[in-house]
Amino acid sequence: MPPDAESGSTDPVVRALRAAIAAGDSPELRAALGERLLVLESPAAALESFEAGLVLDARSAACLEGAARTAVLLGDGAKANAYTLALKGIRAAKIGSPPESAAPFGLPLQTLATFEAPPPAPDTTPRDPPRLHVVSDEEAEMVPPLRLADVGGMEEVKEHLARSFLTPLRNPDPVGKPGQPLRGGLLLYGPAGCGKTFLARAVAGEIGARFVTLALDDLVAGSFDESERKLHEVFDKARRQKPAVVFLDEADALRQSRSQLEDGAEPTLTNSLVAEMERPDESNEGLFLLAATSHPWDVDPALRRPGLFDRLLFVPPPDARARRAILESKLRDRLVAGGTVDLEAVAKATEGFSGADLAAVVGAAAAMALEASVKGGTEVPIDDELLRRAVQKAQPSTGPWLEAARSHAPSANEGGVYDELLDRLKQ
Repeated sequence: MPPDAESGSTDPVVRALRAAIAAGDSPELRAALGERLLVLESPAAALESFEAGLVLDARSAACLEGAARTAVLLGDGAKANAYTLALKGIRAAKIGSPPESAAPFGLPLQTLATFEAPPPAPDTTPRDPPRLHVVSDEEAEMVPPLRLADVGGMEEVKEHLARSFLTPLRNPDPVGKPGQPLRGGLLLYGPAGCGKTFLARAVAGEIGARFVTLALDDLVAGSFDESERKLHEVFDKARRQKPAVVFLDEADALRQSRSQLEDGAEPTLTNSLVAEMERPDESNEGLFLLAATSHPWDVDPALRRPGLFDRLLFVPPPDARARRAILESKLRDRLVAGGTVDLEAVAKATEGFSGADLAAVVGAAAAMALEASVKGGTEVPIDDELLRRAVQKAQPSTGPWLEAARSHAPSANEGGVYDELLDRLKQ
């Protein structure tokens, strides 16, 4: 059996799944990655993936079943029994009738089945690798679009977006035409995990446009010819689906990855990107440009010149109202204690936490609830005490970014582009 240290790093399916997880983690992706790692005979890495999925959702049947089966392969009978017990409880809850009282967010409380005898050994028959599903245009149209009203809190950011981007778009210059792209795009910047992509999707929803993502860090990973081909394909797809927002994620990647590219390729790739954005014909009519970065001072100057991404919008860590909305969203599909969980108190205690930090807090509370459920034989919901303990163990990730901004922004504040950020730092 090959060593788990490799963890399938050269397998294209594993690489694709890990890229998807980096873009948006979920129990389903973690379960798919675990199954693929089992096919590659890397059970320790597979168990790690299944357990990471359970941190996201302690009631994920796919992760529980995979973890139990993998624990058997690793000879860990205690873990296999514990995960099988939790899985039996969830399956019993789905079959049984819901109790009269329900937890907040419509989640009924159920009781785990009593564990009386060792469960049968899970089926360890190798499975076919999971198939990745590509969303078609028809399916994409069925997904309800996000709107700015769906973004909790962050009122100043939303007002700035409406004022600097949406209002000019809806009221074009008299010589312009409705649906004509703005001259210049908007660059959203701020700490990682604070909702820049979510806001960009909401803007697309506001103008009734498709949302087409161009991940520049993926673009620069291959040869120049391959990168240029991918770049052209993304813009062609957007042109076919107009009106569309072309969203450049991690817009600093071109500049940061110079050393990883063959000599002379990076400037040419930048020029190719600029050429796609500045076509002289009308093929870009109905395309709108948004980008996001955590390092705006590292974005290639060629992308910041007038007519490209010449406007910046600071997306700060979520305020208290936004933190409460994020917490409610992350708890919506989890087992929560009856009565009222004091989300206002949790939001107040998490000043400076990013959206990703808050998701980790809920995940940690869910993991503690699962552990208590296994030990006690009765399903334990997330309550105020578990959330309080999870917050105490967590640290906000935005501090280092703000310190880096404090050193970069003053010297890079040409034309006042970082005035909003500097005002925030003074506060």
